[in-house]
Amino acid sequence: MLAGGAGQIVAGNMTAKITTDGHDSPGLVSFSRGGKGGDGAKGGTFGDGGAGGPGGFGRLAQVNGVFDIETKGGKSDGIAISSVGGVGGAGGDGGFFGSGGSGANSGSTGSMQVTLERGSSISTAGNNSVGVSVQAIGGRGGAGGNSVGLFSFGAAGGSGGRAGAVTIESNSDISTQGNGSMAILAQSIGGGGGKGGNSFGLFYSQGGVGAVGGAGGTITALSNGSLKTAGNNASGIVAQSIGGTGGSGGFSGGLVAMGGRGSSAHNAGSVDVTNLGSIETGLGPSEDANAQQSACVTGCSYGIVAQAIGGAAATAAPVSAGSRSGAGLLAAAVAAR
Repeated sequence: MLAGGAGQIVAGNMTAKITTDGHDSPGLVSFSRGGKGGDGAKGGTFGDGGAGGPGGFGRLAQVNGVFDIETKGGKSDGIAISSVGGVGGAGGDGGFFGSGGSGANSGSTGSMQVTLERGSSISTAGNNSVGVSVQAIGGRGGAGGNSVGLFSFGAAGGSGGRAGAVTIESNSDISTQGNGSMAILAQSIGGGGGKGGNSFGLFYSQGGVGAVGGAGGTITALSNGSLKTAGNNASGIVAQSIGGTGGSGGFSGGLVAMGGRGSSAHNAGSVDVTNLGSIETGLGPSEDANAQQSACVTGCSYGIVAQAIGGAAATAAPVSAGSRSGAGLLAAAVAAR
């Protein structure tokens, strides 16, 4: 059982002028990712499968400074900051007289802190090119090992990683031209729980239990500059906290068979968005429902989208969104069932 290594702490306080022309050419990238845990070995005829190794942690990412950034190609964010937890290792399959190994827990992430100081300017021209993207994403839990024999037991999955808090303070002017190019994107997404192992036993079998998902972290976003977008599905500010889904139970078959129990999802964190500047977007929602449906086939561009979305059967946290400039708002707290 080998654990994934932890991502390193990423921190910077800088002044930078950056221009890129090509596709997939972001201006500034800061990335911390935990390594994947090792998978458990398969058991011999009389042996159990080995347990998976835990995923590594994504560490703190902190960036602040004065930035003058322009990107011209598609999929070229102005600034992209992320911390990602490592995937948990899968459990090994059991031998004919053994059980499967348990899946490992995945890695959580550190908190994310980004500050764009006054005098900053960010612009992107291509499709799917966000002005400033800040994401914390928990790792996925490892799947439990499978088992086949006379009496068979699938192993439990590993839990999903918790996503850290995301804080962004932008005193920058940000403009985007393409479709799918939000000005500011802030997300904290919990990792999904691992699936229980499958089993087949001639006389008796029981599927493995799925594991709990990881919690979504809190989101705090403040804009005190000019935000302008021109494309479809290009809102000014998108802030989302999303709880991880629970792992499904393992399949079971045999003379007497019991399926594995699925596990619970986790909650989303609170979302707080404040706009003290101005927001102008491209395609917006129409007051005419029919016109909106036809006009927003590729996605409306709202001023602010603030969402806290719990995983299946989880609880959504409070959402607050305020704008001094009268931008269109889409705010929701959603608990999935």
